[in-house]
Amino acid sequence: MNSEINEYSITDHGNRIPRSGRRRDKAPQVVSQRKPCSTFRIGTWNVRTLLKLGKLEELKEQMKKAELDILGICETRWAGNGDFVTDDDFRMIHSGNEKSGKNGVSIILRGKWRNNVMNTYHVNDRILMIKLHADPIDIYIIMVYFPTSNSDDEEVENMYEQIEDLLNITEDKGNVFIMGDFNAIVGEQQQPTSSSIGKFGFGNQNERGARLLEFCEQLDMIITNTFFEVPNRRRYTWKAPGDIRRFQIDYILVKQKFRNQIKSSHTYPGLEIESDHNVVMAKCNIAFKRRKKCVEKKWCLDKLKCDTHVKLFKEELEKSDNNSWDSLKSNIVKVSDTILGKNVLEPRKPWMKSDILSLIKERNYWKTRDNEKYKQIKNMVTEECRKAKTKWMDENSAEIQQLINKHDNGVYSKIKKLQYTPRTKSNIVKDKEGKVLFDNEKVADRWKEYIEELYFGEEATNPEDYIEKEEHVNENMKGDKITEEEFYEALVYLNDKKATGADGIPAEILKNMDQKTEKSLFDIITECYENGTIPLDFIQSKTITLPKKGNATECKNYRTIALLSHASKILLNIIKNRLRDKVEERLDDDQFGFRRGKGTREAILALRQILEKRIEKDKKTFLAFVDLEKAFDTVDWKLLFKTLHEAEIHWKDRRFILNLYKSQTTIIDVNGTRKEARIRRGVRQGCPLSHIYS
Repeated sequence: MNSEINEYSITDHGNRIPRSGRRRDKAPQVVSQRKPCSTFRIGTWNVRTLLKLGKLEELKEQMKKAELDILGICETRWAGNGDFVTDDDFRMIHSGNEKSGKNGVSIILRGKWRNNVMNTYHVNDRILMIKLHADPIDIYIIMVYFPTSNSDDEEVENMYEQIEDLLNITEDKGNVFIMGDFNAIVGEQQQPTSSSIGKFGFGNQNERGARLLEFCEQLDMIITNTFFEVPNRRRYTWKAPGDIRRFQIDYILVKQKFRNQIKSSHTYPGLEIESDHNVVMAKCNIAFKRRKKCVEKKWCLDKLKCDTHVKLFKEELEKSDNNSWDSLKSNIVKVSDTILGKNVLEPRKPWMKSDILSLIKERNYWKTRDNEKYKQIKNMVTEECRKAKTKWMDENSAEIQQLINKHDNGVYSKIKKLQYTPRTKSNIVKDKEGKVLFDNEKVADRWKEYIEELYFGEEATNPEDYIEKEEHVNENMKGDKITEEEFYEALVYLNDKKATGADGIPAEILKNMDQKTEKSLFDIITECYENGTIPLDFIQSKTITLPKKGNATECKNYRTIALLSHASKILLNIIKNRLRDKVEERLDDDQFGFRRGKGTREAILALRQILEKRIEKDKKTFLAFVDLEKAFDTVDWKLLFKTLHEAEIHWKDRRFILNLYKSQTTIIDVNGTRKEARIRRGVRQGCPLSHIYS
């Protein structure tokens, strides 16, 4: 009896033993309170190039085959930086040389993980870092491509210094993966001299390998693909030309404290992409955590070109009561969600067909069996890829030509859809001391600080410093009531296909409202003008940042664009039309820019004619160009309102402008982290009135 109890005190062999000592035929259901981790597969691969036609499509097929979630790529040879999503749900983030296609690193994310990228840092053509949202702790992936043995040691040391700087950015708060082609051999060690390396390396350690090991010891990291006992064919990562020797030079590194997450790490020689490197893949226990992201509503505005949808849209809007801007906006959003729906982009038809994929599989089969057969099918794959891509381009070109013949504006979106647009979505900026900021909260705080410093001025707390009291104004100088004719003229004047402001409502929707809703909007705008009360959406702008050049990390090297509410532009256009004649009277004849018949094109034409005549007479001409830095951003408001008063602008017009300016704020959104900044000087960006002040 005791032996039986002792046996089952160690294990119940998969069956729960009741206290009576008797077995149950079936174990009761056990509910685990712990969230299970999913198998997360991450890898690194030197593919030699992605410039070859069909190479990217082939790489994606290999990722599907291996069920890889994330794959780091070395030697892409793509120029510049980029970040784009393919139609088959892959996200490609790449960092390359701006001028040439030398080196290049990339990270490809598949499926659900592509939406979990929190930030990216395109360091140079050898280093790329991204941050991923995960459970229980965020992941940092640093992709590297080290110089070959022919390069100077100084270049290698510079790379290690750059990687250390990146690790300092993480502040030791994340789960860090450093992976790629290190061009270093750490070697096989039956009795490892360091806790950073396992017994199952490959080959004999060289100087670069010793330096890598020193780096790992210094930062308490391990080389994962040396810790798992696998055959030699699953250890080596690179074959020398002619397959005369094999080496292990590609690695995946993680921190010591996270080593238990790695369940396996080795090469997969069965995956093939015409490279002399094998892919290294690690299987990890990491739980996916869906990232909450505020996505701007984008409705299918093309439906408003259809009379049936327009009729339904107007009928639904007409059912609602709109006694304020907030209720009107809420009803517009609700009806747009119902009638228009979400804008879904039509995926591009893939040019790589199943017959080419079958050829690729056949080519890979013969690689280790018959070299001549392999080369023959390899050439066939190249030729078939060229033919398929040419046919695909011809078909799409014919569709584009048909759209051009019909004068259809859809031609622009069609052309845009045909090409991957490598947009850099990195939000990396430096603080005042030059330290790189990677955390979204800190980046957003830095933008708030920069914008408030840029537009810092005296706070408009006392309106009398800018505008006189209403009782001191003559009736004929207060301003006329807004007419329906002015309202509809300004409404029609709104531009289509423009980014929305803080309210998220595009101009196309405002132009297709029913008469009842239009009347409600007219009443709201009239009340704004008569009483001087302005909705928050009209005052608040949304700031987006665009790099002026290259890999910008300084805030001053970005162009800040403020997006305004289209509904607010209706009232702004009404006031602009009223101001135009009075402003024109005060301008000189030689004032060009933002004037009818006297734009910059006319100025260039006049200058060209002057130059031609002076050249005919063999006379020298001297031109002076003056660019005032931040000229529009530093306009003093007191001087602005003094000028408006001298121009005899009506009091209600000036009051509306003052109320618009003194309370204005802008929203900065950094990957879902929103900050609000105060604006205290300068003219409003994107405002129809701003160019009149100039």
